[in-house]
Amino acid sequence: MERLMQQVQEHPEYVFDYGKKLAKQYKNEVCLLCLEMIEGYSPDAKTRGQYKKVCSMINKMHGFGGIDEAYRVITDLKSKYPRRSAMIEELELLEIKLQKNRKQS
Repeated sequence: MERLMQQVQEHPEYVFDYGKKLAKQYKNEVCLLCLEMIEGYSPDAKTRGQYKKVCSMINKMHGFGGIDEAYRVITDLKSKYPRRSAMIEELELLEIKLQKNRKQS
């Protein structure tokens, strides 16, 4: 597991592929890598499809145990990009979905 974590740290784009497996042992490191990927991708996101990809990344991070981080990044992105109405709409839909999942758990 340690070797896989080292590989993911060297190639952070794979964090969303192996994050679930790694989060059992390396939750904080996985969440940090997810946040870095989200923060790196978000500024260049300009279309609804790209906004959905950002939301997918956040949703996966939430699934890896980064619940607080997911809500925090949603809030941060909404305040950072107030003029991207489609992004805000997608983030709000994700927030509703995450809250429903939390209530069902």
